Amino acid sequence: MMADNGVKSDGGKVPRPVWSKWPKTAHAHNAMKTALKSIRNAKSVTEAEQSGAVEAGTVVVDKALMENPALVFKAKIKLHGTNGGICGFRAMGDDRRPLAGSSIGIVGMSRNRFLWPDSQDNDGFRAWLTSPGVANFWADFFAALPACMGLADDSPPTAAAASTRQVEVFGEWAGDGIQKCATAVSNIDQQLFAIFALRFTLPDGKTVVVVEPNELEALVAAGAAATGAIPREIRVLPWHVPTAEVTDAVVVQLETSGSLTSTDELATARERLETGEFAINLSSFSAIRDAMVTISGLVNSIDEADPYIGAEFGVPGSGEGLVFYPVSTGRPAAGDVPAHISKGQLSMFLFKAKGASHRVTRAGAAAEFHAPVFETVAAFAEYFLTPARLYQGRAQVADNTFDAEHADDFVVWVVDDVIAESIDERDVNPQLDIGDIRAEVARIAAEWFAADGATIGGKKGKKGNKKRKKK
Repeated sequence: MMADNGVKSDGGKVPRPVWSKWPKTAHAHNAMKTALKSIRNAKSVTEAEQSGAVEAGTVVVDKALMENPALVFKAKIKLHGTNGGICGFRAMGDDRRPLAGSSIGIVGMSRNRFLWPDSQDNDGFRAWLTSPGVANFWADFFAALPACMGLADDSPPTAAAASTRQVEVFGEWAGDGIQKCATAVSNIDQQLFAIFALRFTLPDGKTVVVVEPNELEALVAAGAAATGAIPREIRVLPWHVPTAEVTDAVVVQLETSGSLTSTDELATARERLETGEFAINLSSFSAIRDAMVTISGLVNSIDEADPYIGAEFGVPGSGEGLVFYPVSTGRPAAGDVPAHISKGQLSMFLFKAKGASHRVTRAGAAAEFHAPVFETVAAFAEYFLTPARLYQGRAQVADNTFDAEHADDFVVWVVDDVIAESIDERDVNPQLDIGDIRAEVARIAAEWFAADGATIGGKKGKKGNKKRKKK
């Protein structure tokens, strides 16, 4: 038996898993423009260099995608909690198969680190994962995974160069006591781990991600076969399908905005939306701009009421937004290999959009194509430093407290987050010096943290929860 600290029960050391976090999900306009630029850059590469795929910046663009850049997306509700992961891992032998006689180790993950027993917990996620009934379920879950995922005794050899074979399950840890806010999920009377993806490495060494809810539910059910029970906290997030009323409203928006004009185009858009899909031609600025109308219409309805939490728990309240997955880039199920998307394609095209009450910028819509122009660095900083972003930073690095010991880490996180998410805005505002931006963002973030969330740039903000640790 291997404990979740990577040490066998007989005291022998085993390799620990390799850290690889869930990709940072870009906001809609940044993700779409990055994809467009990558595809256009890739098209400039000579045919001799296009042997199935070409390197375009830091992502790989499939030749098939360059030839047909119209992608189909589906969305899942973005729950307001904290990112959680569960890694099942097993030592690998010299033959590139699971090491004979080894067992499967399990360790929790936050967004930025493994949750080993000697490290700080993440809102009680590790405590839940290691509780007896839950720990037994996950042990059965990883043991029941198909051989192609690499943890079974009969798994084929892998081309991946690593000391362990590993599978990661990703979800949102949310619910009672996780985030103190007005969203529906924060008002339910329990905690939940809402699974949205599973990642593993195929025998050929390629890392892929399973996002199809039916596939994920089947894997969860297989894991429960031994015990006959799935812990009450575990859910699989379904695809979001808008109501007929929301679909009607989005189609009207598409028509009145001039995005779609022909009867056939509007009918096709309606048919897709009725199944939770919509398409974006990533080779066209105008097509991406038009897609923002659809995205904003879908997200606005979530901001009014979270349909998933309402249906699952009967609790009213708003949702945070939607996360969009590029389903048409995936590969169908084959043999024991479930339907999946490559890690690179997912990282490139995955994007999110938030409702007005949860946006980390002061944008006027959930998804906008054109970045705003700012006259001053102060205006730039104010646009990005919303209460939602600042409280997100506090949750990420300060354990949801305003303890002074976390102040420096908090400021660094906020500055890095703003710089990472403002590429487009900085491109259209070259008159603003990045050093000045960093300094102003750091000043406001430090002031907000020191004031327990009472001020934002000298203005009154949402009052923070003055939770402090005992010294």
